[in-house]
Amino acid sequence: MELSGESVKKCDPHIGLLHRGTEKLIEYKTYLQ
Repeated sequence: MELSGESVKKCDPHIGLLHRGTEKLIEYKTYLQ
């Protein structure tokens, strides 16, 4: 992530980590419903 003052110029999230987190969140919501 690159910052210029207080604005974010560039952000490269780790796709694998992001996907796993999203997947877990979806699983969790499914169990609640």
